[in-house]
Amino acid sequence: MKLLSKFSDFIDKISIRFWDRDEKRALLKLVYEIYNIDCEFSVEEKKNFDEYIQKFELEINEVIFMNLGDAISFLKKDEKKLIVAYEWIAEAIYKDGIFNDKEEKFVQKLQNEYGLSGERIQDHLNQAKQKLS
Repeated sequence: MKLLSKFSDFIDKISIRFWDRDEKRALLKLVYEIYNIDCEFSVEEKKNFDEYIQKFELEINEVIFMNLGDAISFLKKDEKKLIVAYEWIAEAIYKDGIFNDKEEKFVQKLQNEYGLSGERIQDHLNQAKQKLS
């Protein structure tokens, strides 16, 4: 089961390379917001974020200064990309191994202000948490 999950993750990450620039920026904007929710990137979060900036050939400022609402709108245009976004939200939250109060409030904000599915986010959070064990 873990092998299948790793293969699926690999395919998702490869397919993102073919997304357009705005969609890549949007996905990384979500990751940035989660990593920065406590106003401090961990060493692992910074390394991970910088790797994706390079892989996607983006400039950090074009991600950081992207409007969160615009980012979510780009991702909501395509159901398959939105599914990947849910996965990345969950992985970003559990990157440091915990789901803290600030991250929980951010998830609520994604639901209440931006209309993302709480059920789908929770499903992906549960999957991400299981990967830790």
